[in-house]
Amino acid sequence: CEGAAALRLQHETGEVIARVNAFLGFAAVGRIKIVQKPVAQPQVRRAPTARPLTGSESARIDALVAGVEDEGLRQSLQKLGASILGRRK
Repeated sequence: CEGAAALRLQHETGEVIARVNAFLGFAAVGRIKIVQKPVAQPQVRRAPTARPLTGSESARIDALVAGVEDEGLRQSLQKLGASILGRRK
């Protein structure tokens, strides 16, 4: 664990051992070895880029949302449709 967490864990080692052993029902843990080092950061996954839509796909989306009267809702549905179709190969 990292710096401040290592110090805190060192002070709470007895409590951690007691709780683990109580959970397991027997004295499985006798001591804890604390290794102080930087914890690896999780890798950031990048969102896949959507491919550009063809003219027929854009026309299909426009036809599907043409009956929606609310302009904001219609634009949101168009964006949703474009993102869904853009992921497909």
